[in-house]
Amino acid sequence: METGSLYTSLDRPTEDTYITAEPAKDRKARHLEVVNLACPKLSANDRITAMDKSCPVRDTLVRGKTCFTCPQGWLLFNSKCYFFSTDKFNWNNSQKNCTLLGGHLVIIESNKEQNFLTALVEIEGEEEKTYWIGLTDQVNENQFLWVDNKPLDIKNEFWGRRENDNGLEPDNWTHRKNGYMGEDCVELKKLERYSGWYDQNCVSEKKRICEAAALTLPTHV
Repeated sequence: METGSLYTSLDRPTEDTYITAEPAKDRKARHLEVVNLACPKLSANDRITAMDKSCPVRDTLVRGKTCFTCPQGWLLFNSKCYFFSTDKFNWNNSQKNCTLLGGHLVIIESNKEQNFLTALVEIEGEEEKTYWIGLTDQVNENQFLWVDNKPLDIKNEFWGRRENDNGLEPDNWTHRKNGYMGEDCVELKKLERYSGWYDQNCVSEKKRICEAAALTLPTHV
């Protein structure tokens, strides 16, 4: 069985992978390599070994693999695909763009996912290490909702600290510079000393992280 030309099979990152990440250019080239899953001349055991890099999850009950793949330009982590944009939109248009791509602004549900994305913000962000995520309190102040309308779980929130006063976000800062509009949308940001979530004016134009479910390709050996 071969994957279609649109999809790429990616290694599942580990904590070691995203702490000691390889240069962006080399990593992108490796992640965009199309993997051919057809191994007709290999034994069953050899085929399992050959697929270990591209199919990290093994279903031992059926002696097969479950391969997760993403579209080109997206990165795979724990059966989800992530897209880091280079262009900028305001928060609402960022969500619309992610929807057009078949996903939504990223919903962060665990510490591992937060650490993975923060590490990639460091790599992908270059000079401006800030991206919109799918969290907002535009409906009701201080009642943060994800783009799927689920409320923020206080057990999985990762607010950052400000470098100017060490204060903890969110602060709903208002000033004439943002038209006294407050800050009702959330960005994932990597600062010099701190990182995490920061509320921001929703009309600000920033890069975005889109998320979509990975395509599942079951293979039997």
